Amino acid sequence: MAISDIGRMNGMDMKSLAGMKGSKEPAEIELELKVGELEGEEDGMYQDMSPVGRFSKGALNSLVSVHNQVSKMFGMKPYASFEEDQESFPGAFTKEISMIIDAADDAAEAEVIGMEMVPSLENITTDKDVALLSGKIGMLAKSKDFKKFLAEPKEEEEEMPEAEMTPAEGEMSEADMDKLFSERM
Repeated sequence: MAISDIGRMNGMDMKSLAGMKGSKEPAEIELELKVGELEGEEDGMYQDMSPVGRFSKGALNSLVSVHNQVSKMFGMKPYASFEEDQESFPGAFTKEISMIIDAADDAAEAEVIGMEMVPSLENITTDKDVALLSGKIGMLAKSKDFKKFLAEPKEEEEEMPEAEMTPAEGEMSEADMDKLFSERM
């Protein structure tokens, strides 16, 4: 439920609500609330993808340490240390680790780093698995080639316009197919 809906239920108008939040316009408040809702849904999606197992605070904080070394290359804020053992990774943490994995995957596809350096969240259930993940992310943090890859602007893939696409050998073009269908009618 949006803050405006709650405010209306309490007999408040949007100007009153804007006054409560400072000098923001009602549309700006609505936009912030929608963004917050979307971020919550996204975190929920990543929570569903999060590794589940028994993870000690020490193993997780080792992962946080190397994660923070790489995440600063993305301009992200450092992730806070864990205060206790966990049975699954928080959704926000999984999201950030996934971002690092995606970048490593892109770097491996571009043959900047080897595939052995690409971490994975699959089959992470124990502290030993977390240590292996930490090791791979630590290798990325120390890789000059990976740092250089992240610093370079990402090239946009060129899409071939549909009109210029030619059918594969043995296939009919769209114009030929239309002609054939019109002849049969």
